[in-house]
Formats: sequence, structure tokens, C-alpha cells
Amino acid sequence: MKQAGRIPKEKKTRSLRSRTILVLCLFLLPFSIVSIILSLNTLNNLSNTLDTTISAALESYASQLSGKTSTTDYLLLDTSTNNTVFHQYMNSGEDRRFQTRYLLMQDMNNAIKMSSCADAMFLLHEKWDELVVASRLRVAVDNTRAYLEESEIRSVMEDPSVCDGRWHIVEVGSSVNLFHIIEGTNYRLGAYIDCDDLLAEVCAGLNYPDAQAFLTEENVFAEKNQVLYQAGISHSKVNLVYRADRNTLYGSALVWAYLSIGLFILSVLLIPVFTILFMKHIDRPMKKLRTAFHELETGNQGYRITEKENTTEFVSAENSFNTMADNLETLQRQVLEDEKQQHELETRNLQLQLNNLQLQIRPHFLQNTMNLLFTLIHNQQSENAQRLVLYLSRYFRYMFRYGRDLELLDREMDMVKEYLEISEFHYKDAFTVSYQLDPVLSFLRVPPLLIHNFVENIIQHALSPGKTIHIIIYGEYDDEKMQALLQISDDGNGIGEEYADRINRNDFEGLPDGKHIGIRNSINRLKYYYGEEASVAVETAVEGGTTFSIRIPCDLTDIA
Repeated sequence: MKQAGRIPKEKKTRSLRSRTILVLCLFLLPFSIVSIILSLNTLNNLSNTLDTTISAALESYASQLSGKTSTTDYLLLDTSTNNTVFHQYMNSGEDRRFQTRYLLMQDMNNAIKMSSCADAMFLLHEKWDELVVASRLRVAVDNTRAYLEESEIRSVMEDPSVCDGRWHIVEVGSSVNLFHIIEGTNYRLGAYIDCDDLLAEVCAGLNYPDAQAFLTEENVFAEKNQVLYQAGISHSKVNLVYRADRNTLYGSALVWAYLSIGLFILSVLLIPVFTILFMKHIDRPMKKLRTAFHELETGNQGYRITEKENTTEFVSAENSFNTMADNLETLQRQVLEDEKQQHELETRNLQLQLNNLQLQIRPHFLQNTMNLLFTLIHNQQSENAQRLVLYLSRYFRYMFRYGRDLELLDREMDMVKEYLEISEFHYKDAFTVSYQLDPVLSFLRVPPLLIHNFVENIIQHALSPGKTIHIIIYGEYDDEKMQALLQISDDGNGIGEEYADRINRNDFEGLPDGKHIGIRNSINRLKYYYGEEASVAVETAVEGGTTFSIRIPCDLTDIA
């Protein structure tokens, strides 16, 4: 049981501005943060994949070179210690010098051909100052590569830093070579590996633009915006290095990462910008309209909106408000004057019209319409928002026109159709409409918003979540009875039997003020214009569905 005199607690509400900022934060910031995380994660995965792929490939190429150096080391050691021909040449006299030299060259050539080792072996007999060279390039069947001349090999052997028994990088002309020279008594024995093909193969295999592959014995570091990969050559201090541009490797992934960060910063900056624009172009005009309606509600009938906005939608709404206020003031003045002179029935009819007008501009109708307008503008559905504003303008003009009490059914149906089209913005796929009207009814005149009230009642009370309601607007003309029949049907939840019985008996006594005033006014206005022969009846089913039948006496035979 409710306690007497207890005031119900008002529901806490938020302003459109705070809701807009909240929506922007909930939609822009999370998406931007997620975009940054995904971009960075993609970039990290791509970096790991590239590191693994390039490092594995580089290790493979370095392993090939390491195999050659290891085999060459063994060959040089075996030649200097166990090769009989080598010792015969080193210890031969002048008489056998050329013979043993030829045999040694043949032996060295066979060794190079039979194993994957250096491209050339050479021996400098210091006593005779004689250089013996065995080159893989010399014995190739189809040799298109240049090989080092004896003078170039001698020049390298004269460098003490190279003749230390280790592998060294030596550039001869434009060719990059690995040299290994060991010194013995009266001789220098060595070999070299031509690395140009290997370096070219590395670049072609990895195939990244502007990348470089080179050999180095020193520590190298990546420059700005570069990525460096290294693989060591066994039994040496030589490293195989691959250097590439970071932007080239990561491609669009790096661009998207920077773009995501930029979008995040931009979204943060857009929030205050959008808030300012919203306050200027939406919040301020909405406050102006709310203030105007409040002034009318408090009795300030002379209040008008003088300062107009610069947007078409709000200008139309403000003009409609001023027109509505002018007509309200005019109607109020007419009611006061007519009450002194006209009959009680005419006075009652004017009051009923005023009640009907007040019903049409009831606060929750305007609130729902304005909320729908804000939603359409916020979702950037400018075309639908313009349609809604234009509908409101036509609605108020149609409702407050003066000079005629009745309106053609075609114009009434235009307002009904437009109302249903606007309702689809908010109740998408919630209902369907079928129009089945006799063409001759185009000449029938009805009280303004008569059909509109019944259709609006269906939209407000008959729609159910997850269910599509079917609305049928039917009309026919009976020549014999000389009356028009209009029916508005739906297959919704139906209405209570007690209320249906009250409507059929036109008995609304005891109902709270404002309860079902639309149907009451519709019945009373029909009685006023067409007499007791006009009627409104309702049929409702237990399983759902309601049909309102409106009968209007009229003679359309001459017109038809």
C-alpha cells in the first residue's frame, strides 16, 4: 500500500551533451586502442617472422661458406704436411724443378675439382720466387667469371696482415675474396674463395629492395631505420652481414602502426572539438526549443523564437513552433470569443478540438520525436533527420490550419503514411501496412487527424519486441446505405473486453483524466459533424488483434 502524500522519486536523467561525450569515449577510444594493440602486435609478429626467416637463410648461406673454408683449411694442412709431390717440389733441384712443379699443379687442380673448397690454391716458392696457381676457374668448361691474375695474388701475399694463417677479406678490384695464407720454410701456401656469387645469391634469395649483403671482420651496427642480420663463418672472424631498410621490410604494417597511433591521437583531439560543435549546433538549439515549449506550458502564449539557427532542420522546427504558437494563440482567442455567443454543443466541440490539439502536442510525443531526431543526427542520417523535421512542420501546419473544419481523406492519409514512414526509423521491421481504400473515398471529408489518432494508438500500444504487427487500413463506400466504412485493423495483443465494451457504448465515465482522450475525442467529433448516425465500433479477439470500424454517413454518388 502506498503511503499518503509520498512524492515518487524522480528518475535521474543525463543531458544530451554528457551522453554524446560518453558515446564518443565508448566508441572512439576503445576502437583506437584496440587498433593500436592489433597493429603493434601485427608489427611484432611480422618482425619475429622476418627475423626468423632472414636469420635462417643467412645461416644457410654462411654454412655453405663455412663448409668451403673448413675443407680448404684441411686441404692446405694436408698439402703442407702429407703431400709427397709438395715436398718433392720444395726440395727438388734445378734439374727436376719444372717436372715437380707441373706435378704439383696437377695435384692441386685435382684436389680443387674433387672437393667443395676454395676457388684457387697457390704456392709461392720463395727460393726461386716462383708462384704456382691452381684455379677452379681455370679448369671450368664454360668459364665466364674473371679470376685473379698472378700479379694480384702476389700483391695480396706481400701484405703481412693477411699472411697470419687466418681467413681475411680482401677486395681485389671489384671482387670480394676470402684469403687464407700460411707461411712455412721458404714458402707461402694459400687459397682464396671468390664471394661475389654468394653475396649476389644472398640478395637475390632474400629479395628485399635496397638491401645489402657483405662480409666483414669488424663489428658493424645498424644505422637509423635499418635492420642488421649477421652470421659467423666458422674457423674465422669473418661475418656474413645482411643489411636492409626497416620500412622496406615491414612495408604497410609499419605504416598502419603509425597510422593507428595517429588516429588515436586524432580521436582524443576530436572529442572536445565534436563536443564544442555539438553544443553549438545541436545542444543550444535544443535548449532553445525546450525553453520555448516551457514558456508555452507556463502560460506565456506570446513567446516566440526570434533568433534563428543556421541549419535547415532547426530553422524549420523553429518556424513550425512559431506557427504553432501563433495558431494556439489564435485558437485560444477564438475559443474565448465563441464561448460567449455559441451554443453549448458548439462550445463543447471547440473544447474537444482544443483537447485533441493538446493531445497531439503532448510532451511525450514531442520528447520521443526530438529523441528520434537527435539519434538520426548523431548517426549521421541527415536525410532521415530532414524528413523527420519536414514531417513535424507539415504535421503542425496540418493540425493548426484554420478556415476549414473537415479535410479530404486523401490528405489525412498522406499524414498517416508519412507518420508510419517516420515510425519505421524507430521501429524497424516492427510492422507492415496495407492500404485497401475505395478510390471514391478520395472525396470523403473527415475531421483532421481522425485516422492518424487510431494509427498512432497502434504504434504506441500494439507493437511487441520480436514480432511484426500487420496493420490494415480498409475503406469502402455503400451506395445503398449512403455511408462510408473505414476500418483500422492490427494483429497485436488486442485490448481488454471491458474497455472495448465502453467504446462500443460510448461510455467513458469514471476513467482518469486524459485516459483514452484520443478515442473519446474522435467519437465526439464524429457525432458533432455527422450526427448520431456516425459511429465508432471496436472488435477484439482473445488471441490478439483489434479492428476499429468508423461509419460516416455521406452522399458521394454525385461526386463519383
